[in-house]
Amino acid sequence: MGRDEFLDRFAESWRALDAEVFPFVHEIVDEFAGHDDRDQFLAPLDLTLAGLRLQAEA
Repeated sequence: MGRDEFLDRFAESWRALDAEVFPFVHEIVDEFAGHDDRDQFLAPLDLTLAGLRLQAEA
């Protein structure tokens, strides 16, 4: 099973949940299904490295 199929299966099972019981899941399911793993990893890493650079300069 590929990454996209794996995420699609979870997204579909989340969409099947009751929206009144699980409102947050229904709010994020589309973002979850199409997110970019690499971007999700690099964004906080870039912030951390930028903070370390600022501390090193101080």
